[in-house]
Amino acid sequence: MKIADALEAGPKSAADIARETGTHEDSLYRVMRLLAATGVFAELPGKVFSLTPLSHLLLRSNPQGMRNTVRMMTQGEHWNAWGSLIDVVRGGGIATDIAEGCDIWEYFRKNPERAAIFDASMTDFTMHSNATVVSVFDFSQHKRVCAVVMAGVVVVVGGPVCVLGAQGEGEEQYVGSHWMAPWRKATKSFNC
Repeated sequence: MKIADALEAGPKSAADIARETGTHEDSLYRVMRLLAATGVFAELPGKVFSLTPLSHLLLRSNPQGMRNTVRMMTQGEHWNAWGSLIDVVRGGGIATDIAEGCDIWEYFRKNPERAAIFDASMTDFTMHSNATVVSVFDFSQHKRVCAVVMAGVVVVVGGPVCVLGAQGEGEEQYVGSHWMAPWRKATKSFNC
């Protein structure tokens, strides 16, 4: 809905936010009050709302934000998977497979717009974890960055991530620009 972006220039009334985001004013106001109660936004007198440090993470303009992760978790395949939770608990399986009728990588191949949101979310996660990884691991002993296939999964050491066009069991596997899907029965190692 881009509510945080609507507030980037400063506080606004629920009515103004609703007009900018194309939402129902009364319904939006109730959601905004809930989000203000949890610290996502701040409610000011007169049904006016402003950003908080938490909602700054939702701004499109924030390079350190988590907007894409929120979009990934609250829409599409990840959101739909929650509806399959009881089926998974009772009978096993993978929630996204049940909800979407195919495995997640096939789903992303069929839905490139959702794959792009997933890629962007993985980039967000990487941006937030890179500093920690660099601070605790001594990379000086390594002369190059590489991607190695271990136990059928691509493990990328260092960055940026390489895009490798690989195949597994005769099927092309989805490989994004910031993440790599598991490869079935992969046997090769690749140097980037």
